[in-house]
Amino acid sequence: MFKWVPFILWCVLIFYLSHRPVPQPLTEAETFQGIDILYHFIVYGVLGFLFYRVYPSFTATFLFCLLYGLSDELHQAILPYRSFEWKDLGVDVISGITGGGVRWKFFK
Repeated sequence: MFKWVPFILWCVLIFYLSHRPVPQPLTEAETFQGIDILYHFIVYGVLGFLFYRVYPSFTATFLFCLLYGLSDELHQAILPYRSFEWKDLGVDVISGITGGGVRWKFFK
């Protein structure tokens, strides 16, 4: 049961962060082109790692990251200061599977 707590808290953190505007010092204009891809890769890599920890299946990890990423992008689409981006969804899925792979390979 305890294994689910970090996973659930991480999901809540993703929702919280995606509901807020991007802070000025972290925008592409203030950092570098593509920084949002790095953010997505890190955040969804951890999500995939945590999901695979509680449910060790690559298929389930893929589907969860796809559906959670899609819900995140749809959530952002209704916010005036965010937008839906297909590339973000793609990065979410790829990094989620990568995170699951890291969990499988190095933390058996």
